[in-house]
Amino acid sequence: MKKTTKNIKIPNNVKKVLSLLEKNGHTAYLVGGYVRDSIRGADLQNSDVDIATSATPNEVEQMFESVEGTVYPLGKKFGTIGFCPKGKNQTIEITTYRTEQTYSDGRHPDEVRFADSIEEDLSRRDFTCNAIACDINGNIVDPFNGIDDIHNNVVRCVGDAKKRFEEDHLRILRGLRFASQLGFVIDEATESALRDMKDSINNVSSERIREELTKLLCGKNAKDVLTLYSDVIFEIIPELKPLYKYDQKTKYHSHDAWEHTLIVVDKMPSSPISGEIGRWAALLHDIGKPDCFTMDEEGQGHFYGHPERSAEIAKVILKRLKFSNKMADSILLLIKYHDRQMAATKKSVKKMLRNFAEVNTELPTEEMFRIYCDLRRADSYAHDENFRGYLTFTNQIESVFDKILEEEEVFSLKDLEIGGNEIMKLGVKPGPKISEILNSCLEAVIDEKIKNSKEELLRFVSSLIFNKEDAN
Repeated sequence: MKKTTKNIKIPNNVKKVLSLLEKNGHTAYLVGGYVRDSIRGADLQNSDVDIATSATPNEVEQMFESVEGTVYPLGKKFGTIGFCPKGKNQTIEITTYRTEQTYSDGRHPDEVRFADSIEEDLSRRDFTCNAIACDINGNIVDPFNGIDDIHNNVVRCVGDAKKRFEEDHLRILRGLRFASQLGFVIDEATESALRDMKDSINNVSSERIREELTKLLCGKNAKDVLTLYSDVIFEIIPELKPLYKYDQKTKYHSHDAWEHTLIVVDKMPSSPISGEIGRWAALLHDIGKPDCFTMDEEGQGHFYGHPERSAEIAKVILKRLKFSNKMADSILLLIKYHDRQMAATKKSVKKMLRNFAEVNTELPTEEMFRIYCDLRRADSYAHDENFRGYLTFTNQIESVFDKILEEEEVFSLKDLEIGGNEIMKLGVKPGPKISEILNSCLEAVIDEKIKNSKEELLRFVSSLIFNKEDAN
């Protein structure tokens, strides 16, 4: 066992939790991501705060009943109690020391047995970088040389790698996620076991796979990890495999379809929420290309209709991974329109914005359009360097978009100066006809045939009604 002292700054609210556990006769340590990220010198703002203790879940609950804050029985049957101090928005997870058990389902222990020491608890954790503990005084317990692996940027399983992955198949994907997020490489023994057991990942719930894949995609080293471990990714999303080494046979692309895809992923921003939507769209944007391939008389490949086909395939994948409807629709919207031709004019941009406004997306239309522009730019970067005209063109589109926002121009039904009530006052009965008329109004405003004023819109609606009655 390696024990040393490290200058780890423990937040006061966490110190109070550790102190209370110790005052009641128990040992307690800060463990996991917060310790790892502290050693790395990383930003700790989003790091999970986990505490391991000799106290049982019942003892923890009793102790914190008198402390200002909220106690949650998060995973009591697995030994975990959550505590959110008053005035804080972060829950501290307090887990009793546990020991290794059998995992017949490859995900959860058949039974939970509490351990006697922090060393025993650390021995059943996944990777050495996560098997480090720190007490209230900053003393480090590092029995598996995790600090060295952190300094050497290595992901290594604790003990026998095959055994670790057999216990919890999700660790296969977690290893890739840590490599992507932290910029680490996976050590040889861990990599070998990971590849040998890659088909086991499909035994894990879709929700957990989605969570880990999303974190992987948004990591700074996503492109390298997806390149090195494409075989593992294809186990999870086999629909991506046809892109691998797929020759696009076109002068516009100097990369095969999979390489192109990974460049697009890499070029997409990875900020929270918008980054998740954008990077998933990047990963799946060309997944339908092999189904749409044709070759012209000059030997040039074409992929007519591939955005729509890609959206069809992506819809199945997103449903399988149990994305929410809004997240799935956001991703599919970007895929469907990523290659759509448009002009850098207000009229053209507003028509595209109208398409976006019609979809119930995770983010507002304006934010979705920013991601759309990012995707178009990323896609252009992945083309042959002689055919990157979309970069400048997309910047022009975004400039037009900025002017539309600045001048508060109309591109969605909610921005019209009239609504259904005004149309019904003209004698139109409630029903689909109302929506049809409003859409005609919006189209006329976007086409600059009329202005978005109540007077002009009502006059336009009256003409629509009158002309139809006259025609009848």
